[in-house]
Amino acid sequence: MPEYSVSAPVYPSENGEAVLTALRTLFPEARLTRMDKGISGTADSIAHLLELIIEQKIRYSFLEELARNFRGECFSIQLNKQAATVGKVNLVDETKPLGNISLSGKVERGIIFFERELKAEGYISSRYNINRR
Repeated sequence: MPEYSVSAPVYPSENGEAVLTALRTLFPEARLTRMDKGISGTADSIAHLLELIIEQKIRYSFLEELARNFRGECFSIQLNKQAATVGKVNLVDETKPLGNISLSGKVERGIIFFERELKAEGYISSRYNINRR
């Protein structure tokens, strides 16, 4: 079963509730905890995030980013905190001034799993000859 972790820093100049809202908007399934310098949590599912990715028609960009950031069964990607507050999924490949939302996880047969969930079977796996069984 997949395991996911989400986190985001909360800087002194930020409203912690806005950061919490951003995380809950993308990950309503997550169990979140407020800490001194941020918010972090875990989730058994990221189904809502994947639905947003499909709705926003960014499944291929998301899969490309995942492919760059998978190591074995583990991955880590960054999402824009500000875009998340309005329900937008915006992939980030650099640190933003207010920090990013970090999503990491361990997923068996990860690329295949995400291709299936995003209805994009074969998009990455066929390119790298990854077994889809």
